[in-house]
Amino acid sequence: MAAKTDTRLKLGRPRKFNEEEAVEAAMRVFWDKGYEGASLRDLTEAMGIDRKSMYLTLGDKEALFLKALECYSVTHLSFLPKALEKPTLREFVDELFDAAIRFWTDKSHPEACLSIQNLAVSEEAESIKRALMDWRAWGLDQFRRRAQRAHAEGDLPKQIRPEAFARYLAVIMSGLAHQAATGATLPELKRAIKIFRETMPFGVENSTVR
Repeated sequence: MAAKTDTRLKLGRPRKFNEEEAVEAAMRVFWDKGYEGASLRDLTEAMGIDRKSMYLTLGDKEALFLKALECYSVTHLSFLPKALEKPTLREFVDELFDAAIRFWTDKSHPEACLSIQNLAVSEEAESIKRALMDWRAWGLDQFRRRAQRAHAEGDLPKQIRPEAFARYLAVIMSGLAHQAATGATLPELKRAIKIFRETMPFGVENSTVR
């Protein structure tokens, strides 16, 4: 007589799933509803797994958000490292703004920026607030490093401090993101950027964004 197959070990096992796809699905929920607005049910339904599988594989809600934030940075913000590769500061700024506003007004994903959606985080989610502050500080540091390089190469006027220019750039980017989140269109944001470009104290004649 053939031996019976023991199926007992299969009981209770979490359903197999693609971890990267699950994190990306969770990312879109956090992007659409914010950290506190996203319930565990929203997240598990989007990922196609149960709560137990989520905790065993991806951790709790906080850990999942941090994974989602990293996923967002690597995938949807890939335009930043591409812009940083541009040889001049003018080309960097043009590429950064053009790519950013196209991304923020793209209707194939939740509106604007995941960071904007998670600005209002309560004290109960202090760790998430700190993580987002660190994430924004990382972005500012990228701008600062690029401005320092431009300053050393003579591509940024000597009277402009790299730190001040980086902060100025971050303020403009934040304003554009907020405008996109409240319904500003791509042509409207392009017109706003045109004014910014024309007031920059260098390289106006070399601008490539139209």
